Amino acid sequence: MKKLFSLAALSTAALLLAACSGSPEAAAPAAPVSSTASASPQATAKSAVSAQPATAAPSSAAAPTVGATVGPTAPVPAPSPAEQVSPGPEPAATPLADLGLNARGNVAQKVGETSVFGAATGQQFADLTADSIQADFKCTGPDAQPSINGQFVAITISVAAQDNFADSGWPSLALSNMEFTAWDAAGEQLVDPIGNSAGCVPAEDLIESPVEPGTKVDGLVILDVPKGAGSAAFVVGGFEGSYGWEWHWQ
Repeated sequence: MKKLFSLAALSTAALLLAACSGSPEAAAPAAPVSSTASASPQATAKSAVSAQPATAAPSSAAAPTVGATVGPTAPVPAPSPAEQVSPGPEPAATPLADLGLNARGNVAQKVGETSVFGAATGQQFADLTADSIQADFKCTGPDAQPSINGQFVAITISVAAQDNFADSGWPSLALSNMEFTAWDAAGEQLVDPIGNSAGCVPAEDLIESPVEPGTKVDGLVILDVPKGAGSAAFVVGGFEGSYGWEWHWQ
């Protein structure tokens, strides 16, 4: 079909050129015709008959146009039901409760209960204990500012970092209110649990951070949270998505 299409295109171009030219030579038909000036009367009559334009036989198939698809396009068959592969069921996630975690993915701790930071192999790197939690805490710092969320909560924490703490992947244990996440009584996470806690107590009353390997420290962590009940969780490194230890207050 490509070859036939090319010949048709050349023939069309020749006809267009003949129509545009004003000279007889350019307009001459492809078949040779005798001139009437040199022909005999009999030949003239005969030539007149033969010079009549012949009617071209209609073509059974039109020449393809540019951009058209030559020949029928076979439809793409739809996959049969046997060929369709249905995805298998996704593996069920292990419930948080089976991992010892609450709905927020943390280990619920009580005041006085020791939390251990260690590896799955049983290796322990540090332990920490919330010795007390005081809601509606009254600031003692000379530069204390009013709470912007409703109240201050003071958590007294004691920490012991083991000599092998660096084996955890962390050189030391950062432990300040920046590593805490807090929720109100309705379980809504607070955008800013730090608030105006800076300056609430003298710097020496705050827990030392970071806690270096082989040391034991204790001190306060101050949070600025809404009034009423709530909770806060400490996560090593402060990373979202990592589980931590969560304490509640009323």
